[in-house]
Amino acid sequence: MSSAPTNTCSRRARSSCSAAGRWRAGAGTFDVLLTPTSAILPPHAGAILEAQHAAPDQPVLDVVASVAFTAFGNVAGLPAVSLPLHWTDAELPVGVQLTAGPWQDAALLALAAQLEEARPWAERRPSAAAAEAL
Repeated sequence: MSSAPTNTCSRRARSSCSAAGRWRAGAGTFDVLLTPTSAILPPHAGAILEAQHAAPDQPVLDVVASVAFTAFGNVAGLPAVSLPLHWTDAELPVGVQLTAGPWQDAALLALAAQLEEARPWAERRPSAAAAEAL
């Protein structure tokens, strides 16, 4: 039996712990990191798949851009939430991501609830024109 999976898991665990440790080192200056959820607006439906089929040996930059801000929290195992707090002129929701420190899930959810109360979005829907644009 190969030990590669164990070594890979160990490297990933060390990387995650290292990222979380760096968060704790800077956490004295802030409680929550605020970023866009994605570095791009939502692409047209099917555009990413079409780009991948056109150049299967190349990375699709929209995929990279769409996860650029979420990857850190995922790798570090930090709690994060994406909230549709902004809307474009075309009435498309734009996510705002809040990332908290290790084990700060409850504080993050409390903040998310306060933001939802201040800027409700549950009943908001993109217009038909926005849906057609995708």
